[in-house]
Amino acid sequence: KKKKINELIKNQNKSQEAIDEHQKKVQHNIMLKQELRKLREQDIQLTIERNKRLGNIKKEEIIQKNLKSIHAIQNTKIANEIMQKKMVEDNVKELKFKNDLSSLFTKMHKSNSMPSLET
Repeated sequence: KKKKINELIKNQNKSQEAIDEHQKKVQHNIMLKQELRKLREQDIQLTIERNKRLGNIKKEEIIQKNLKSIHAIQNTKIANEIMQKKMVEDNVKELKFKNDLSSLFTKMHKSNSMPSLET
């Protein structure tokens, strides 16, 4: 009878060891799953932050392109205004020259058509 009791105790101890080992494995698996979940959450957060930064970078690139376009338009407008002013100045000079020439011809014509006092 003692032998059976000792064997029963031995089997019970082995069973308890197996249960303890199984519980350790279960606890370890739970810990690994929790760590994996935590890492996934961190990865999601980092991805969100990265996407925000990329979005901000793209917005900044668009703003810079728009600023370049605005500057190009302003420079073109200024160049156009300068060219128009130059054309107006050239037209004024040309009209003044034609007017002066016309006055000269008129004076010459008058001086040629006046009767001479030396007769």
